[in-house]
Amino acid sequence: MENIDFSKLPKKERKRLKKELEREEHQRRSQRGGLVKLGLLTALVAALALGILWLVREGGKPLPGQTMPDLGRTHVPKEEWEKFSYNSNPPTSGPHDATWIKAGIYDSPQGDGFLIHALEHGYVILSYNCERKISNFEFRISNLIYAHETEEMHEEPMASESAEASVSSQLTGDVWEGEDCQQLKKQLSDLAEEKKLWKLIVVPRPNLDVAIALTAWARIAKLDKFEKQEINSFIDNFRNRGPEATAE
Repeated sequence: MENIDFSKLPKKERKRLKKELEREEHQRRSQRGGLVKLGLLTALVAALALGILWLVREGGKPLPGQTMPDLGRTHVPKEEWEKFSYNSNPPTSGPHDATWIKAGIYDSPQGDGFLIHALEHGYVILSYNCERKISNFEFRISNLIYAHETEEMHEEPMASESAEASVSSQLTGDVWEGEDCQQLKKQLSDLAEEKKLWKLIVVPRPNLDVAIALTAWARIAKLDKFEKQEINSFIDNFRNRGPEATAE
């Protein structure tokens, strides 16, 4: 119809042809719109299928670490929790102190009663041992927060201040001062800082039977070496999921 000279056609014929052209154009537009809708629908179905497949695969993956029996969360004096027999090393639940350790990178061991209280608040603790042997150590109460203490009563320190305030008895010796140990500490510290140090504690543990232990409330994972993906997975799955929801 493109070659038709409409000016030479009778008025009635021109009107008829115009309507026919408009109808054909409408059909073409409808077809294009239908193809676009079909393409969008196909893409949506494909995206949903991929999403379901991802959920099935991820849902089938086991969570990192293992679940430990919950030993409760009673507040007891230091003299009691020091003598308590926990069901894992490091412990993941049980009687603990009324104070807890703040997030930070620590240079010396901290008391289990304080650390367990942090776990109760949804903290994840990254413990490490550079020598893997039993070693007696002491600690003093430092950089702790009393249970239910308001933010006005206790101002949040910087990470570096937390580490300095917590130092009680520095771990010394060729192993703890050696390059390998310093590298392990740096790897754990860098990872924690990448996670903004929110509800994360990095702390040495001389009586640990492996190089690294990850703990959350009633959950533990042990590693023979630094494995960033495994540690990130543990943090992402269990951080801020303790039995007591707190801002800190």
